[in-house]
Amino acid sequence: MAHCKDGERRTAEGGAARAFAACYGLDPGAPAAGGLDAADDRALLDRLIAENDVELITFRLGGKMFALPIVVVQEVVRSEELTRLPSAPFYVPGVLNLRGRVTPVIRLRSLLGLTATPQEPDRFIVVCRHQGLQVGLLINAVAAMRRVPGKDFDLNVTAQLGDNAKYLLALVRAEGGLVSLLSIDRLTRGVLKKEGEADV
Repeated sequence: MAHCKDGERRTAEGGAARAFAACYGLDPGAPAAGGLDAADDRALLDRLIAENDVELITFRLGGKMFALPIVVVQEVVRSEELTRLPSAPFYVPGVLNLRGRVTPVIRLRSLLGLTATPQEPDRFIVVCRHQGLQVGLLINAVAAMRRVPGKDFDLNVTAQLGDNAKYLLALVRAEGGLVSLLSIDRLTRGVLKKEGEADV
């Protein structure tokens, strides 16, 4: 994480996305050495679909139910004061020092364009890992831990949701309906690509 100080300097020059990338030594315009590309999503999906029992962590944001595969979740911690990055867009409120490791935090409801309500304050951070990355997602609270069979994954996300599917890995039949399974790869890449957004 030695690059993070340099990342903060780059923020002022080129936006929060460059700082976010610098924290991990990533090039926002190219796949990282760790392999942040569509192949990772495909490999993860193949693994999940093949399992009889897939464990998911579910949470609700803006009246919608979302989930993450437990295999990408490191831990869930209570939200605390974050260190702001200069010029960071509204969906990146700052970074969290988690036992000496600087972890960029994404305000998930803002990135997804979901409305915040006083009844749903973002009180927890889901710390995720994938291909050597660590990133936090701000959420209201964990709804439940669910086990679903891999056969219940619906991969036809784009046809059902259109542009709203860009951060999703799949849809899952659970909770009496369809739950949106988030992709950590796509969320991270989405932040890296969103340069030039104004801070608020």
